[in-house]
Amino acid sequence: MRNLFILIVTTLPLLSAFAKPMEEPLLPASPDEICGSDSAVEATYESYKQRASSDPISYFNPPLAVYRVTKQLHGVKTPEQIAVMFQFDDGSACIEEEGWKFSEKLMPEKGSKWLLFLKPGSEGEFNTSRGTSGRIPIGEKSASVLEVCEKVWNRTAK
Repeated sequence: MRNLFILIVTTLPLLSAFAKPMEEPLLPASPDEICGSDSAVEATYESYKQRASSDPISYFNPPLAVYRVTKQLHGVKTPEQIAVMFQFDDGSACIEEEGWKFSEKLMPEKGSKWLLFLKPGSEGEFNTSRGTSGRIPIGEKSASVLEVCEKVWNRTAK
């Protein structure tokens, strides 16, 4: 028994040298959850504003990001300009990072283009599906996400 224990303890580090790192998943949430949002749009980030509450912007009281919709991709039509709650988490159980402070540097670059998966909010604003998961910069990854979503949309349209 002791020899088996020694064998396991000495070979595990060797086996880990052959392990390959896992790739980040294309979508942090399930495709049905993200692609099943009420609307999907391409939009350009313009600015942000504080929400109607008098509470200062914080991790759990995010600002509203203002976007100009450039292309309606799927679902319910949105206005040309939309305000989206800019969550700093993916909607899973989370804890605010110690010392976290809001800064304009946490917001997208003005004029940057985004793929947004939207759900209506309670005060006329929109929420992204699963917070950060429903907000994807336009680029190579967004094209792959759209391919996945088009399959989901085609499947659910039948």
